Amino acid sequence: MTRLVSRLLDAVEKRLSALKLGVLFGRTQGFTLPTRIRVGRQWYPTQFPNEHGVRVAFLEVLLADCYGLRALPRTLGTVLDIGANVGLFAIAARQRFPDATIHCYEPNPALAGPLRTHAEAAHAVVFMEAVGDTAGHVSLAFGSESVLTRTVGDAAGTIPCAAFADTLERLAPGGASVDLVKLDCEGAEWELLRDAAPWQRVQQLTMEYHLADGQTLAQMRALVERAGFTVQVVMPADAFGLLVARR
Repeated sequence: MTRLVSRLLDAVEKRLSALKLGVLFGRTQGFTLPTRIRVGRQWYPTQFPNEHGVRVAFLEVLLADCYGLRALPRTLGTVLDIGANVGLFAIAARQRFPDATIHCYEPNPALAGPLRTHAEAAHAVVFMEAVGDTAGHVSLAFGSESVLTRTVGDAAGTIPCAAFADTLERLAPGGASVDLVKLDCEGAEWELLRDAAPWQRVQQLTMEYHLADGQTLAQMRALVERAGFTVQVVMPADAFGLLVARR
């Protein structure tokens, strides 16, 4: 009975979130991505690659609130989106934080069109760059879908990589705090969390973590906590999961 109630509540939440976007949602099976969405009081066109993973991301990020934005104050002023893909998180952030400055980072040039389309709806700034612990260049290791693409450090690579500390300064000059960082960078989160110093500027963290080569959730929690955060929520799922933490 408890599981049934939970599923019903989840369906109601998804339908309410969809209505705010001007999207009809009946059930996950058979759901098709919309050709336009409403952000605030204005309608905007959408542009999606024909990928199952992007469809799943739309449902999870925009309708199911997998990154836990509903639990955060609507007054957040600065949001950094690392691993923006096609910009779904930016739209979710704009819906929740109407006055925030939002910066999106995405290294895959094939996603520039969809990302810029949705960033316009979210009034977000786009940087077609990877993010690492230091500045440089990377190449891309493509997965079966864009949501599985990874970056590989490569001095001869053609994709620019911004240092994490520099992305914070772009968003909040003068060493000011950044209210929220979202990470979904297919394993690069381990590199970004290795240096705890720049994270002292960040107040909230929401992320998808990835486990490979013997890495464990306990090790990820330790990195997050060493950066000064208290872990609030963990939703594990085999070799990856979601984690939300606050300072």
